[in-house]
Amino acid sequence: MENSSVITSQEVKEWCRIDDDANDATIDLLILAAQDAASSYTGLLLEPLTCPAAIKQAIAVFVADLYANREGQTVGEKTFMRLLSPEVATKAGAEGTRKATNVMRDAVKKAAPRGDQPTKRTWRNKDGSQGTADYGRLHENIKSRKQRSRKSHTIRYVVTTGSAFWGRFSEFGTEHEPARPWFKPAVDQVAGKLVDALKTELTKAIAKAARKAGR
Repeated sequence: MENSSVITSQEVKEWCRIDDDANDATIDLLILAAQDAASSYTGLLLEPLTCPAAIKQAIAVFVADLYANREGQTVGEKTFMRLLSPEVATKAGAEGTRKATNVMRDAVKKAAPRGDQPTKRTWRNKDGSQGTADYGRLHENIKSRKQRSRKSHTIRYVVTTGSAFWGRFSEFGTEHEPARPWFKPAVDQVAGKLVDALKTELTKAIAKAARKAGR
């Protein structure tokens, strides 16, 4: 068995309840095929030391079905696609994206420029009337929210500065003041945590689907 395989033939044989070694070569090939499919579907580089346990379990389920139906049926493929189906990925993606967005929101809020000027603003309208508004502090306006997507199985969350329109003046600069970026650097700093949040929820969803398939 090649070292690049994330599970061993012995682990698969235990899952399939196979006691002999007559078909080890076939099982090795099925493991590699299942691993390639998992890597292609998830977009992850699967390595023995870092592969999530849930994906290993999904691969084992896939290999078990392929082995049981090795005469050419497609049960194994269907099982694997059910474990990593768009429905599973969408549900996991929704929760993962929400958590990742909240991590981003907190980082941006912490990095937002603070000021001590009054937040209440007053202006005179063209008709002579007076207008007032209290937009609050920049960091108080930073929120995360879900946006409707036009594409199926697509989840979209965003971090916004709400009514604090002046936040973009610091980020991008104006004709009279240079840019002092704070939003993007904050997001860049927690990029790894955003990916981890998504991977965690996907791993949990695959594990749940794999447990159901193994019943």
